[in-house]
Amino acid sequence: MSQRPDDFYADVGALDASDELRPIYEWLEDDARAWSITVGDETPLIAFARSLPHRSSQESTRMQSQPERPEWDAPQRSSYTNPEYTPQEYAPEPRPSRLRTWVAVVAAALVVALLGGSFYALQATRNNGASTSPTATTIQATDTPLPTATSTSTPLLTITPEQFRAACPAGQPYGHIYQFGDLYVAIDLTNVDYPAAKLPDGIPLKPFKLGPGPDALRGLPATPKVNPNLNNTGFFVSVCNAAKTASHRIEGVTVRIDQFAPFTGDLNSWQFCDGSYENGQNTGGGCGGGYTAGEVLHATFDTRAGAGATASAAFVTTGQDLNGAPLPPLPLTRAHGQSVLLVVSASPPTNLGTYTFSFSVAVDGANLPFATLTDDLLLGPARKWTGAACATSAMQAQIPTGSTDAYICPES
Repeated sequence: MSQRPDDFYADVGALDASDELRPIYEWLEDDARAWSITVGDETPLIAFARSLPHRSSQESTRMQSQPERPEWDAPQRSSYTNPEYTPQEYAPEPRPSRLRTWVAVVAAALVVALLGGSFYALQATRNNGASTSPTATTIQATDTPLPTATSTSTPLLTITPEQFRAACPAGQPYGHIYQFGDLYVAIDLTNVDYPAAKLPDGIPLKPFKLGPGPDALRGLPATPKVNPNLNNTGFFVSVCNAAKTASHRIEGVTVRIDQFAPFTGDLNSWQFCDGSYENGQNTGGGCGGGYTAGEVLHATFDTRAGAGATASAAFVTTGQDLNGAPLPPLPLTRAHGQSVLLVVSASPPTNLGTYTFSFSVAVDGANLPFATLTDDLLLGPARKWTGAACATSAMQAQIPTGSTDAYICPES
């Protein structure tokens, strides 16, 4: 942008208060601002505005003093024939040409319309032909002050895993990835939480036939995620320093309950690790695993906490980086291109319902804005369904003889 929008009138010249072209100039000022933001230099638009006619103060005063009479628009002729008077003495004073003014008005209006169309076409082109509302865009990381939890209420910028890896090749860009100035923060459940799937409401307590196919959930919904193992494993919060030169001190994490919706009725769930009953035996299951990388923290919520409650994650222990080297405990300084994995477990509230959590990383003595885990978590007491529970005589009697389908059954 070559000129500030508020210098527009300084560039095209001041307008008289009575100038009839003022609305046109105001439209042009708005278009100059939009043009400078979306296209570039608004100098051509300024040049056009300068070419429009301006009515002088003297002309405006004289026109305002004349009554609204149509004869003022007609050619004026002298009715005197006295030779002592010349036509020039009684000819009316020259008035500004209304034709000239309206031609300028129409021309300016056409320019405004054309500019508006250009902006629309430009935006549509940038969105593959689809017109959309303006959205926040990802900016290149620079050594700039980081936003804090209280300094911004605008939607958070997001980036792709490829952008994260380009800045921090050794990082772990799990889940949803946010950009805060020159820091990237990825939020996700850990890979060993193993959440369960929710069974249909009001399901009868008898063998439930799972869907076919390789899908681990066998046709059950992927969301909400029921009772992931938050207390022992929890969440991955991966932080990448994408600054060009600056280092950042990573100090901790605060966890917040953004939303809570109570669940009424009986909650029934199946964790695919518990397997299914198929061809006369329990099959599948056997989940396990773990990890040693990252800094380990734990957040404890009050058992009755609801939306808006926060908990600071206390430092528990340190692990290793992805190369196997031991990490120093928090706080930890990360230089350009370095990342750190924060493993945040949590003791959640005991109220049965759906929770949305978000995370604020403490950096350089301040807290970043809260970044949301996009998964809805349905937490609380639930009846488990397993493949092994189908081995009882009561359940066997309800499974068709010779069936090759996969079933799960409720535990008593």
